[in-house]
Amino acid sequence: MIVTNFIAGDDSHEWIEKIGRTAYEICNDPAHDRIKLNEQHTGFILESNDLLYWGVLDGL
Repeated sequence: MIVTNFIAGDDSHEWIEKIGRTAYEICNDPAHDRIKLNEQHTGFILESNDLLYWGVLDGL
């Protein structure tokens, strides 16, 4: 499992959710099984060993 925190601050929730929606679509993860928002909605938890998911989030 990889935990990432991308943005800090009050406006981060909206951006993280937008990034998440885009990543779910690109990675074909509509059930959010592999990419999940963390509890604070400031980053993601990746539950996959597939580098595709990391690459998608890194590129967004």
